[in-house]
Amino acid sequence: RAAEDGDMHEAEALFARAAILEPRNEKRAALLESQAQCLMQLEEYTRACEICFEAVALSPSWGDARLTLARACLNDGRFEDAIVHFEFAAKLQVTDSEMQSLGADLARAKTLLLRQDERELIVGDVTLRLQQWRRPGSPDEMCVHGACGLHSRPVAADARPSAQRARDFLTEAASRGPLPSTAEGSDAIGDRHGTGTMIWECGIVLAKYLQIHPALVPTGLRVLELGSGTGICGLVAGALGAEVLLTDLPPVLELLRVNCALNR
Repeated sequence: RAAEDGDMHEAEALFARAAILEPRNEKRAALLESQAQCLMQLEEYTRACEICFEAVALSPSWGDARLTLARACLNDGRFEDAIVHFEFAAKLQVTDSEMQSLGADLARAKTLLLRQDERELIVGDVTLRLQQWRRPGSPDEMCVHGACGLHSRPVAADARPSAQRARDFLTEAASRGPLPSTAEGSDAIGDRHGTGTMIWECGIVLAKYLQIHPALVPTGLRVLELGSGTGICGLVAGALGAEVLLTDLPPVLELLRVNCALNR
C-alpha cells in the first residue's frame, strides 16, 4: 500500500523487513525484487543492484528479477554487468512487452559501454575522441595518461553518489546522439577483433612523438597508414595537417569509421 501511495521510503523498509522474516526462497526473492524496484524509484541504484542480486541468487530462473537487476545495473552505470543480465533474462520467461523493452535496453547498454571506454587525445588546440572496444575482463586496462594528453572520460575516483554519476553520464551520452556508424541492432560488443580495437601504449608514444615533432608531418603530406587499429596515429597526423588514408582488416573497419566520424 505504501508503494501505491508513492511513499517509496516506507515501502522499501517494509519490503526489507518482510524479506528478513520470509523463510521461503521464492517468496523472499519476490520481496527483495520489490524492494529493489523501490530503491530504483529512489535512485539508489547501487543498493538496488545489491538487493536484486540477492533475489536472483534465490531464484535464478525468475526472469523478472533478472530483468530488474539488469536495469539497476544500467542505471548505476555498470553497463557490462547490465549486458550480461539482459542477455540472461532474454533466455528466461518474460512477457512480450518486457521482451520488446529488453531489446531496446540491451542495445542502449551496449552503446553506453562503448562510450564509457572512450578516450580523449589533445593535439595542440585539437581534441581527438577515440573509442576502443576491449574484451571484457582483459588485462590491458588503460590508465589515465596525463603526460601523453590521453584522458579517460569516466573518472576512476568520483565523490558524487553513484546515482548522480550515472545520471550525469547518461545525460552526456544522450546529448551526443547515437554512435556515428554503428548499425542499429548490430552486436558491436561481439565484433571486437584481436588487438586492433584497443589503444596501446606504443600508439600513444608515437602520437605524442608526432605532436612534439610536427615537421615530420607537414601540411598536405599524403600518409598511408597500414593496420590503423583505432586510428590514433593517423588521426593525430591528420590533426597536424596531413592527408591521411587509414586502413585495416574488415573486422576493425567499423571502429575506424566510428573514430573518424567522431573527429570530423
